[in-house]
Amino acid sequence: SAANTLTVCQDINMSGPCMTWSIPDRKCYHIGDAWNDKVSSYEPSGTMFCFLFRDSGCRGGYHGANTRVNSMGDFNDQTTSFQCNV
Repeated sequence: SAANTLTVCQDINMSGPCMTWSIPDRKCYHIGDAWNDKVSSYEPSGTMFCFLFRDSGCRGGYHGANTRVNSMGDFNDQTTSFQCNV
């Protein structure tokens, strides 16, 4: 089966620079300095549910979905860490 992935993009509608991570279940990831507070849209693969957190260590406020998110609204440019549940 294909790896579970999370794709994030710096602009709305999955545009601008994008990056895709392969995601082991429930592991917390720091998004990295180059992407910190820059995510504007994202898409988990398959039926995976992902949470994008404001703070490191998958803490603080979050935005979550199991489908493509074209605009994160008030959570735009807030993501520091993320975690996905397969």
